[in-house]
Amino acid sequence: MKDRILFDTNILVYAFDTHEPDKNRKAASLFMEVENGNITGVISNQIIGEFFFVITSKVRHKLPDIDAYAIVNDLIYSSRWEKVNYTHNTVGRAIEMCTKVNKPFWDTLIIETAIENGVKKIYTENVKDFTGLYDIKIINPLENIYTLRQG
Repeated sequence: MKDRILFDTNILVYAFDTHEPDKNRKAASLFMEVENGNITGVISNQIIGEFFFVITSKVRHKLPDIDAYAIVNDLIYSSRWEKVNYTHNTVGRAIEMCTKVNKPFWDTLIIETAIENGVKKIYTENVKDFTGLYDIKIINPLENIYTLRQG
């Protein structure tokens, strides 16, 4: 069975943002691993929305809305990318977790969404805000640093 790996927003952004060539190359390679069917990429509706916002307004080399929309559409309709969502119960658990462990809400929502959907690995550059929660493997593939979250 192929690995199911949730891609955090920053990894998707680096796959299309050329401002940092090394990170772009690594992230684009991971993106192609999904596109080629070697791994199952998992993304949530939250991540899709964050990607569009960041790639069109926050990065140095912003993509035009129409180009970002095309990428989002490809992700939405691709059979290679598994799309997951969260429920109102997920939001409640994320709020509880972020207040308990002093982590950013949006990151705890990603973690809770992954757990709710049985995802055991997350690719993210933002390791520090994901560590210390549950039993999910947190991987920074841009630096080849692997961190296992302590329960």
